[in-house]
Amino acid sequence: TDSLGRSIEALNDLLADNKSIDSDPYLLGKNFTEKTLEEIARNFGNSFIVAFDGMEANKWSGPVESSFGHHLVLLRDYRDGFYPSFNEIRDQVLSDYLTLNKENAVNQYINNVKSEYRIIINPNLKF
Repeated sequence: TDSLGRSIEALNDLLADNKSIDSDPYLLGKNFTEKTLEEIARNFGNSFIVAFDGMEANKWSGPVESSFGHHLVLLRDYRDGFYPSFNEIRDQVLSDYLTLNKENAVNQYINNVKSEYRIIINPNLKF
Protein backbone atom coordinates (compact mmCIF):
# COMPACT_ATOMS: atom_id res chain seq x y z
CA THR A 1 0.00 0.00 0.00
CA ASP A 2 1.01 3.61 -0.30
CA SER A 3 2.50 5.81 2.43
CA LEU A 4 -0.74 7.68 3.13
CA GLY A 5 -2.81 4.51 3.29
CA ARG A 6 -0.37 2.81 5.66
CA SER A 7 -0.30 5.91 7.87
CA ILE A 8 -4.09 6.07 8.11
CA GLU A 9 -4.25 2.37 8.93
CA ALA A 10 -1.55 2.74 11.60
CA LEU A 11 -3.31 5.75 13.14
CA ASN A 12 -6.57 3.80 13.34
CA ASP A 13 -4.72 0.93 15.05
CA LEU A 14 -3.14 3.33 17.54
CA LEU A 15 -6.41 5.05 18.33
CA ALA A 16 -8.19 1.71 18.74
CA ASP A 17 -5.87 0.20 21.34
CA ASN A 18 -3.13 2.80 21.97
CA LYS A 19 -0.39 0.20 21.48
CA SER A 20 2.79 0.88 19.62
CA ILE A 21 3.02 -0.01 15.96
CA ASP A 22 5.81 -1.03 13.65
CA SER A 23 6.99 1.85 11.51
CA ASP A 24 9.31 2.24 8.60
CA PRO A 25 12.93 2.88 9.56
CA TYR A 26 14.06 6.49 9.42
CA LEU A 27 17.72 7.44 9.33
CA LEU A 28 17.36 10.17 11.97
CA GLY A 29 15.37 8.00 14.38
CA LYS A 30 11.83 8.05 15.73
CA ASN A 31 12.00 10.46 18.65
CA PHE A 32 12.62 14.16 18.24
CA THR A 33 12.48 15.40 21.81
CA GLU A 34 13.92 18.77 22.80
CA LYS A 35 14.01 19.93 19.17
CA THR A 36 13.17 23.39 17.92
CA LEU A 37 10.73 23.95 15.09
CA GLU A 38 13.70 24.98 12.96
CA GLU A 39 15.42 21.65 13.57
CA ILE A 40 12.27 19.71 12.75
CA ALA A 41 11.73 21.81 9.61
CA ARG A 42 15.31 21.10 8.54
CA ASN A 43 14.61 17.35 8.78
CA PHE A 44 11.04 17.18 7.47
CA GLY A 45 10.42 20.46 5.61
CA ASN A 46 8.57 23.68 6.42
CA SER A 47 5.18 22.30 5.45
CA PHE A 48 5.56 19.59 8.09
CA ILE A 49 5.71 21.99 11.04
CA VAL A 50 2.56 23.84 9.94
CA ALA A 51 0.61 20.78 11.09
CA PHE A 52 1.84 21.33 14.67
CA ASP A 53 -0.53 24.29 15.09
CA GLY A 54 -3.60 22.09 15.43
CA MET A 55 -2.05 19.29 17.47
CA GLU A 56 -3.02 18.43 21.02
CA ALA A 57 -0.43 17.26 23.54
CA ASN A 58 -0.26 13.50 24.23
CA LYS A 59 -2.57 12.62 21.35
CA TRP A 60 -1.60 10.96 18.08
CA SER A 61 -2.02 13.19 15.02
CA GLY A 62 -1.59 12.73 11.34
CA PRO A 63 -0.89 11.60 8.82
CA VAL A 64 1.44 14.55 8.25
CA GLU A 65 3.23 14.66 4.90
CA SER A 66 6.93 15.32 4.42
CA SER A 67 9.31 14.66 1.56
CA PHE A 68 9.92 11.24 3.15
CA GLY A 69 6.28 10.17 3.13
CA HIS A 70 3.50 10.36 5.70
CA HIS A 71 4.05 10.39 9.44
CA LEU A 72 2.09 9.97 12.64
CA VAL A 73 3.09 12.46 15.31
CA LEU A 74 2.72 12.25 19.07
CA LEU A 75 3.36 15.70 20.49
CA ARG A 76 4.44 15.20 24.10
CA ASP A 77 5.06 18.82 25.06
CA TYR A 78 5.37 22.23 23.50
CA ARG A 79 7.16 25.20 24.99
CA ASP A 80 7.40 28.68 23.57
CA GLY A 81 10.89 29.83 22.77
CA PHE A 82 12.45 32.61 24.80
CA TYR A 83 15.55 34.72 25.02
CA PRO A 84 17.40 34.02 28.26
CA SER A 85 18.78 36.87 30.31
CA PHE A 86 22.51 37.51 30.09
CA ASN A 87 22.98 36.26 33.66
CA GLU A 88 21.44 32.90 32.68
CA ILE A 89 23.93 32.39 29.84
CA ARG A 90 26.92 34.34 31.17
CA ASP A 91 29.05 31.26 31.93
CA GLN A 92 28.38 29.71 28.53
CA VAL A 93 29.15 32.98 26.73
CA LEU A 94 32.43 33.32 28.63
CA SER A 95 33.36 29.70 27.90
CA ASP A 96 32.57 30.12 24.18
CA TYR A 97 34.58 33.35 24.06
CA LEU A 98 37.62 31.77 25.72
CA THR A 99 37.43 28.70 23.47
CA LEU A 100 37.24 30.86 20.35
CA ASN A 101 40.18 32.99 21.50
CA LYS A 102 42.24 29.85 22.16
CA GLU A 103 41.40 28.41 18.73
CA ASN A 104 42.34 31.70 17.06
CA ALA A 105 45.64 31.87 18.96
CA VAL A 106 46.53 28.29 17.99
CA ASN A 107 45.67 28.92 14.33
CA GLN A 108 47.72 32.11 14.31
CA TYR A 109 50.69 30.30 15.87
CA ILE A 110 50.46 27.47 13.31
CA ASN A 111 50.29 29.97 10.44
CA ASN A 112 53.33 31.82 11.82
CA VAL A 113 55.32 28.58 12.09
CA LYS A 114 54.27 27.46 8.61
CA SER A 115 55.36 30.78 7.12
CA GLU A 116 58.94 30.10 8.29
CA TYR A 117 59.21 26.91 6.26
CA ARG A 118 59.23 26.06 2.60
CA ILE A 119 57.54 22.80 1.70
CA ILE A 120 58.66 20.93 -1.41
CA ILE A 121 56.86 17.79 -2.51
CA ASN A 122 58.87 15.36 -4.60
CA PRO A 123 56.85 14.78 -7.79
CA ASN A 124 58.43 11.32 -8.16
CA LEU A 125 57.24 10.15 -4.74
CA LYS A 126 54.86 7.19 -4.97
CA PHE A 127 52.23 6.62 -2.27
